[in-house]
Amino acid sequence: MTSRRLTWIKAVAGTALPALGIASLSAGESQSSLYAGVYPTEPIEIVAERYPRLQADAANTRDVINREAIRDSHQTEISYLLEEKLNINIHKPGIGALSGLSIRGISGGRNNNKSRVIVDGVPIDTLRRGFNLESIDIQTVERIDLIRGPSSALYGGGATNGTLHITTRLPQDRKFEFGAGAGSYDTKTSHLYYQDKAGHFAWRVNSNYLDTNGHEHVDGDKMINPAWLTNEGAYLEYADDKDIFTMNYRNFNTKRNEATYSMSNGAVTGIDKDIEENITYSYLTWQRNLARSKLHIRTFLTTDRDQSLISPLSRASTQGGSLEWQADLPMDAQFFLGSDYEDSHIRSNSPSSRATQQYAAPFAQLSVPVWRERLTFLAGVRYDNNSKFADQWSPKYGVVCKILPDLTARAGLNYGYRAPTVTELYSTSARAFGNKNLRPDKNRQYELGIGYEKKRGGIDVSAFMNEEMDMIVSQAPAAAFTYNGQNVQKQYRNVDGKSIYRGVETRGHVTFLQYFEASAGYSYLDPGTLTFHTDKNTIQSGLAFKNSRLSTEVNLTHAGGRYMSDYFAAKRDAYTVYNWNANVRLTRSLRYHVRINNFTDETYALNFYDPMPGRTYLTGVDFSF
Repeated sequence: MTSRRLTWIKAVAGTALPALGIASLSAGESQSSLYAGVYPTEPIEIVAERYPRLQADAANTRDVINREAIRDSHQTEISYLLEEKLNINIHKPGIGALSGLSIRGISGGRNNNKSRVIVDGVPIDTLRRGFNLESIDIQTVERIDLIRGPSSALYGGGATNGTLHITTRLPQDRKFEFGAGAGSYDTKTSHLYYQDKAGHFAWRVNSNYLDTNGHEHVDGDKMINPAWLTNEGAYLEYADDKDIFTMNYRNFNTKRNEATYSMSNGAVTGIDKDIEENITYSYLTWQRNLARSKLHIRTFLTTDRDQSLISPLSRASTQGGSLEWQADLPMDAQFFLGSDYEDSHIRSNSPSSRATQQYAAPFAQLSVPVWRERLTFLAGVRYDNNSKFADQWSPKYGVVCKILPDLTARAGLNYGYRAPTVTELYSTSARAFGNKNLRPDKNRQYELGIGYEKKRGGIDVSAFMNEEMDMIVSQAPAAAFTYNGQNVQKQYRNVDGKSIYRGVETRGHVTFLQYFEASAGYSYLDPGTLTFHTDKNTIQSGLAFKNSRLSTEVNLTHAGGRYMSDYFAAKRDAYTVYNWNANVRLTRSLRYHVRINNFTDETYALNFYDPMPGRTYLTGVDFSF
């Protein structure tokens, strides 16, 4: 933190007792590292210049994937990259489909997303249900930050198990990139990226394409999840010493088949749907750099058009914005004040997909370093005023202690909440019927952590306990009833009391023999009485080699067995998956890559009803100058 003073806001700071603050990150991770880990990183200071909320949440356990690791992975989807690098489960029924993240025992699905996904400071999860990771062109991504645990004090409703912050590339010079690839199941990919900068102006354009026949179902009798999708985008920026203006536009189109599998009378039955969807994102931002503070204003519009014949959804839209002010205070303290606003609409002829919801949410945070900046106290709060549900306060408290220059300890108490989705409130499906009397589900997390980081390696250990209250689940109705002549199998409802999860996470990495880097992570979760959607033991490890001409990496992911229903029913077996990729620089401008996912051809499923592909190949070339 700097030693700059802002004496004229002392009165404001004096009234900010419930405000939240987070210590700044220190330098640590090498920019060339392939490791995705929780360590403080030098690039965060650059990112925080434009996205101060990301810097402000730095005391939480954080995982990072940098640009080099993203590029060299050559994964076609961000979801596969997250599973491989961060060891989290992505719940979705196919390529291009709505997704949900499972983090620290709190499982989110496509209909009940429990994470916030932020791209360049703007949320992409919508009132409809969840978010679509494939709507983000992976070629434009600079870095990915996963903040584990609830963070509603900063990001509001929906951030009950974590927040995924995706930062896109900032054009600094002229660059042109083109690539094409092909792989298993008639998969074809291509991408185009161009950026340039002239004086105060910078811009980029991008496009990518994916076409695949999906993969075989585990019994080999049919192809599932075929998909076609495109991404196009444009970015324009004007920057001088005081102001930064940006315009950002993204367009996503997909045609896909969603195939999911559920238990019915002890048998697995397929549910296939053909989907045609278009999503657009438009952002306008302004940043003013003042003498001792920064002001950020963002506005956005998201539209989601589902043109499928069988779908009742015709159009969903969310418009909103945010105002953020960050200032340095006396005694090297930092104060952060802001407010979010969103107005969401779903227009359809079906009650299960028609709704309107608005909310406004001011928030504040304060960080105060003491004892020669070795100890930083944090406090904060957010107030959400929702048009459909009772107002919600989300506090947050923490402390960060720099024991040694390379050793940092942290402790925190974080709160999260999530309002029911449209599907949970109004669904007319007999498989999961809506409930208009649902209450928001809430989460409280206690966390202790310690991290040690040197130039060639480091390790981080965290222990946590989550208490989830009023959790929304779909279970057999208390009293049997029918709808349109069909027996309702399940209905959404709140679980009375608390569901408690305790766990430990550890991860580390080391560089050796100049060109090698090894990484490993282990998570243990005790779900208590709640048995479904929870892996007790998960392991992620990787070994990478890199020099000026060749980079290659092998990754292992292991997930222990889990029960897909409560009361120890419908067990999914444990699995271990190995992935391998290599990049060869043929000339200064030309690279060849090859990737093999699941090269041991493991038969597995993320969930009991989501069978995953066997061994798949992808190879191609990349041209850049």
